[in-house]
Amino acid sequence: MTKKVWLITGASKGIGLAVAKFLLKQGDSVIATSRNEKRLIEKISSEIDNFLPLKLDITNKNDVFEAIKTGVKKFKKIDVLVNNAGYLQAGSLEDTSNEEIRSVFEVNVLGTINMIKAVIPEMRKQGNGHIINTSSIASIRSMAYETIYSLTKFAVNGLSSGLHEEVKRFNIKVTNVLPGFIRTEFLEDTSYKIANIENSVYDYKEGLKFLKQMNGRQNGNPLKIGEIYRTLVEMENPPIELMIGTDAVDIAIKYSNERIKNTKRYKELSELADY
Repeated sequence: MTKKVWLITGASKGIGLAVAKFLLKQGDSVIATSRNEKRLIEKISSEIDNFLPLKLDITNKNDVFEAIKTGVKKFKKIDVLVNNAGYLQAGSLEDTSNEEIRSVFEVNVLGTINMIKAVIPEMRKQGNGHIINTSSIASIRSMAYETIYSLTKFAVNGLSSGLHEEVKRFNIKVTNVLPGFIRTEFLEDTSYKIANIENSVYDYKEGLKFLKQMNGRQNGNPLKIGEIYRTLVEMENPPIELMIGTDAVDIAIKYSNERIKNTKRYKELSELADY
């Protein structure tokens, strides 16, 4: 496999950190960003020639463009952007404030867009590139009390499919990855935010109990994802959408079958709309 230059957001923990470590071991160059640069350096190192840790708030457009410039200055190019940064906002739609909704959209959607807008000009100059956007299996089947998080990931799905059509003429590829449950810190109490549930009429006990039960028991191995991503970028025609993990595959197939079944069941009613 050819050595590439990767830019990974949210790389100080979880999938981002695991992918960064894997790629560095393969001899690839990695520009790793996080709001916590100190943690990046602690978890990897600042003494590796092919590693560039950068403090970055992806919601700040000016900082994003500066990070791209810094990365290109060091490595001369960026072959792959991995939009990995994001977080889970838990809580019912009714209990989640508009401020909380805006905040998670700023990171999960607009932050992703900021990174894409900044990297595309560089990839156009190079004549190639690959953008990997991180969605979630929650964008296929949303769960109670994850409605807002799922909404942001539905947005990433639409963003990725449209972007693919726009940039393929520049030899820039786009893959939208949908991880299932991966064994990282993502479900730890300190990693996700919960809406103000005081005096709520909703039964959070069961909903949040599921997250706690899954934490540490997820089937997905984060150490395998770097290998998957590296295989993806070597493909001449990579998929526009890829499920990550057996649970993600099972949920996607089940939901697709249900959707086809319901579409056929109500076909006559749907077609009443035609002239």
